[in-house]
Amino acid sequence: MDWSNTQRAEIQYFCTSTRSRTPGLLCGCPLKLQLSFILTIFASYQITEFQLMDIKAFYKLLHTPHFGPEQLRLPPPSRIAKALEQLDRDCHYQIHVRCLGKARYQITEVCPAI
Repeated sequence: MDWSNTQRAEIQYFCTSTRSRTPGLLCGCPLKLQLSFILTIFASYQITEFQLMDIKAFYKLLHTPHFGPEQLRLPPPSRIAKALEQLDRDCHYQIHVRCLGKARYQITEVCPAI
């Protein structure tokens, strides 16, 4: 993924700042909800296609020393892929993805928050 169009510092601050509720939100959420949040950030930067490696890179971007390793862990690629499949089938989530094959995905729909 080309991260040059994103405000990496802004994303990292938003997701990891101790002044934000986001770290607690991400750490206490199921994987599907974490991915929904991450993909919504992707969509806000007009990133429509991504790979599992991009998700892994995003988790690494969020890793900061003041979080304990037990709080936000990088899930294995197989769990990410399974959660992405479930995310697309679940109507309760505001974002939907489609598998393009070989660990590549496309964001197909982002519904506005209710």
